[in-house]
Amino acid sequence: MNKLTVSPAVLSLPGATSYNDLASLPASEEPRRLIVLVPDSEGDVVGAARKIWGLANALGGSVQFLALCKDIDYEPRLRRHLVTLSAMVGDDIVMVESKLEFGRNWLRFVNANWHEGDVIACFAEQKAGWLHRPLNQILASNINTSVYVINELYQTDSKRSNWIPETLMWAGAVGIIAGFFWLQSRLIQMPGDWAHNTLMYFSVFFEVFLLWGWNSLFP
Repeated sequence: MNKLTVSPAVLSLPGATSYNDLASLPASEEPRRLIVLVPDSEGDVVGAARKIWGLANALGGSVQFLALCKDIDYEPRLRRHLVTLSAMVGDDIVMVESKLEFGRNWLRFVNANWHEGDVIACFAEQKAGWLHRPLNQILASNINTSVYVINELYQTDSKRSNWIPETLMWAGAVGIIAGFFWLQSRLIQMPGDWAHNTLMYFSVFFEVFLLWGWNSLFP
């Protein structure tokens, strides 16, 4: 059974689990839902569907596809991608649901859909965060569940122009740091009383908060 819904708008283990041979994966004693994070780049859909089905079959549960759309221009392709994967994976054994959301924060999207006992699968090529860390590492350090990494099926889309958002990200970060450096250099010249110390600590805290907020705006 396939269901497609659209919204407008990890881990106590030391690392993620990577696999290439599903035959070596032990069958799950209890059914566990598999959450698959679908990238918006081109790739081997048939190979991905085969591995996803094998993993879901071993876990004995259903599949929840999650797709995060960062740009409305890529929405049609991502929708087609979801429909294709759902049709290829879903059958009498594996039930499938798909959900697409607009945004950039994978961790928040996963947390909103993850339940205790769910298993997460993502692709090795998926990156996220300010430093473009592998998505599986971010999930493994923030969500208490197993994260399976599916390798060598998706390629980074070299046609996309990433220099504009990256330039904005670094320019904004440098601007925040420079602005607070100037402010703190003025605070140092003030008399060293409790008010001076309070303002200094507050400026450092607010600087970190702004940098974190700015970073969260970029994938």
